[in-house]
Amino acid sequence: EDEEDEEERKPQLELAMVPHYGGINRVRVSWLGEEPVAGIWSEKGQVEVYALRRLLQVVDDPQALATFLRDEQARVKPIFAFSGHMGEGFALDWSPRVSGRLLTGDCQKNIHLWTPTDGGSWHVDQRPFVGHTRSVEDLQWSPTEDTVFASCSADASIRIWDIRAAPSKACMLTAAAAHDGDVNVISWSRREPFLLSGGDDGALKVWDLRQFKSGSPVA
Repeated sequence: EDEEDEEERKPQLELAMVPHYGGINRVRVSWLGEEPVAGIWSEKGQVEVYALRRLLQVVDDPQALATFLRDEQARVKPIFAFSGHMGEGFALDWSPRVSGRLLTGDCQKNIHLWTPTDGGSWHVDQRPFVGHTRSVEDLQWSPTEDTVFASCSADASIRIWDIRAAPSKACMLTAAAAHDGDVNVISWSRREPFLLSGGDDGALKVWDLRQFKSGSPVA
């Protein structure tokens, strides 16, 4: 009896799935008003946005979940898809300050800006941000400025951009040799003007964005 009681007390995980063709490289979640959405980078070179509200509703109701799995799951489609990248990618970030604004970066060195439209869709600027020479590994919007973002790349650099400028001129600051090798991840502090980076050289570095022009980390 004790074993049966213990089994009943174990947490249960309810799962609502949607079909997706191709391996998923990265997922990032955001909100569009009252609608939670997921941005998905896949190995087929396409970025898709899925609405999540219905999935969140059914996982709270066993009967609704059973109906969803039987009648709806196979028909779920993305609400938007972009195939303009020249190959697959991993870099993806939703703006924390402007609802629906999205950045995507690919393995062909290109970064594209997504701007939400009134019709519940997106306009994706076909002009990529120019600067990196190898794969864009990660992207991070500034937590304090609507138009500023950071990127890192397999070309060993970290760059700071401002989308108010044309994509070919939007790179404002560059640490050309930020790491001894690929820079894989960056994270922007929500409280201080610091950026954390990690690379193939095994190093974690902290960058003071007030002194970024020097090209040297503070730690």
